[in-house]
Amino acid sequence: MSVGDFLRAAWVIEGGFLVPGRPAHKACDLVLTADGVRLRADELEIALRYEDHRVGGDQSVAAGPDVWYLRPWTATRGGDPIGVAVEGHGGYERGVAALRARTRTAFNRFTSRSVDGAVAPLYPAPTISAAVDADRVVVSVLCRTLALRPTWRAALGDPAAVTALLRDVDTKDRRPRPEVTGLRRRTVETLITMRLLGYVHRLAGRPLPDVPLPPDDEVVAAVLNRLIANPTALRPDPDTVAALVHRYYLDVPPWPFDSLMPEPSRRTAG
Repeated sequence: MSVGDFLRAAWVIEGGFLVPGRPAHKACDLVLTADGVRLRADELEIALRYEDHRVGGDQSVAAGPDVWYLRPWTATRGGDPIGVAVEGHGGYERGVAALRARTRTAFNRFTSRSVDGAVAPLYPAPTISAAVDADRVVVSVLCRTLALRPTWRAALGDPAAVTALLRDVDTKDRRPRPEVTGLRRRTVETLITMRLLGYVHRLAGRPLPDVPLPPDDEVVAAVLNRLIANPTALRPDPDTVAALVHRYYLDVPPWPFDSLMPEPSRRTAG
């Protein structure tokens, strides 16, 4: 899946890259640099810290009072996400609210009638788009990655690295992997056991490119032994367990952020 309308217009700038708000002057620009994130509309600009960003499923750092995150701009009556926005809390609330006021238009007011709080539009899309949803998640995970891997931020000052990043995001798999529960009893029991043993990827279902995975026989053996020791579980089938371990853990492609990795980490991951 190629990038959607939100990321398609992104371009390299000095010190990072810019994702322009769409439509122009009716949404906020998002700028990612080594020093942090900037959110702006015309001459109004606020700074956002990577450390304060949160993404669904990542519990590695407890949320503090000052938090911001990417979210859908609005949703259908059925709850399907539409568009991209930034929500701010704590110290970010006032600035994000001011940006929302700056981008207030008749269309934005109409589409955001159910949007409460300090939420500023980045792409107030009119319709559902799977590609835009993937855009939103990959940028969100990238911001969280730069909080967890501060040494990777320096690469945003390298135009070649940023160009490679935008190319990889466009051409490689960038979709989140939602948590699954399965339908068959053996599948459900195996997936639950994997989660209990920590064999999950907490950043939207995929690993970072520098995360080493344990040997497949070690993982399969651990899951099998846990299932065998569970008196309420069905007798596990080794082939089924191995297939599920590979599909949902070992063979999940990492997020396409290799170009930001420092050279030693890149050699180790390779």
